Amino acid sequence: MRAVGKSRIRKSTHARSAHESQQALWLVVCIVGIDVCYLAYGVLHEKIFRVEYGGERFGYTLFLVWAQCVANALWAWSIMHLPPDSRAAAAKNRARRAPWHDYALLALCYCLTLSLSFTALQYVSYPLQVLIKSCKMVPVMVMGALVRRRRYSWQEVLRVLLITAGIIGFSQQQWMAATTAPRDHEAAAPWIGISLLVISLLLDGVIGALQERLVARYAVGSGTLMACQNLWSAIWVTAPLLGSGEASAALQFVQRHRQARIDLLLFTLLSALGQTFVFSMLRHFSALTLATVTTTRKFFTVLLSVAWYGHAVSRAQWLGIALVFSGLGWEVVAKTGRERRREKTVARSPPRRGRRQASR
Repeated sequence: MRAVGKSRIRKSTHARSAHESQQALWLVVCIVGIDVCYLAYGVLHEKIFRVEYGGERFGYTLFLVWAQCVANALWAWSIMHLPPDSRAAAAKNRARRAPWHDYALLALCYCLTLSLSFTALQYVSYPLQVLIKSCKMVPVMVMGALVRRRRYSWQEVLRVLLITAGIIGFSQQQWMAATTAPRDHEAAAPWIGISLLVISLLLDGVIGALQERLVARYAVGSGTLMACQNLWSAIWVTAPLLGSGEASAALQFVQRHRQARIDLLLFTLLSALGQTFVFSMLRHFSALTLATVTTTRKFFTVLLSVAWYGHAVSRAQWLGIALVFSGLGWEVVAKTGRERRREKTVARSPPRRGRRQASR
């Protein structure tokens, strides 16, 4: 009996270690996939809106959002129809019970935040856009203090002040250019781009909450969540895209410029592949792990944009970048500590007794 017990323990330990190794390997794959896809995605994103194609600039935001959502939905649909294992099939069946209006609301917020972010790039530089979009904790804390009357520790307030000061320091040069430059489309109105990014940032918080609720309530798989979110987003964008005439104008633009067709195709493919890794990490790992990966990725995105397109960055702007990512890194470390303390508290707490035992 002892030999049988020891054999079972060894098998259980071996299975657990094999599962942990697979999890660690898949985590590395997701991290590398997110970094590679979205670094290249960022370079193409800036190129599409900032670089001229034959003397013309691409300014068709709705068309780009629609193309990205369609590509993401098709990619996710193809992944969902690969031969699944039993667990994936069970998750897919449970996910069918998720109501359509939850997906529709999620998709509406998603296509709005994409449209606002893409439009903002016509008024602000790409590094500034990345910095602002990295600061989700700022509006969360402001709304928590104003609406919910929540109190925050001095460490949390200091982190927000670091991030805010960094953004102000980085954007100061563009604000000064706006006051001295002629009133053209780009340099004269950075406040428009910043306002659009702030609204987009608030919507990002809503999107994260809706995604977590769908996963928690209906056990939605990463492929299903990605497919439904992007399919409904494409449906939301189709009407204004056709009604505004932007669809025909964008198609004529890409017909005139071969390089624009190549860039748009690569852009949508990188978006679809990158979202696959993001949704997979959201499904199999914690939101904190995903936040850590995306924060470091955004830092390297800023550096790559500066190096690739030769943005003139002053010492004050480098200081602003350092302040922003110092605050973000501090927030990740603080969240990690809170999560570990919570896990230790749960592990030390005694198991709950049943109602009959408690009544006795």
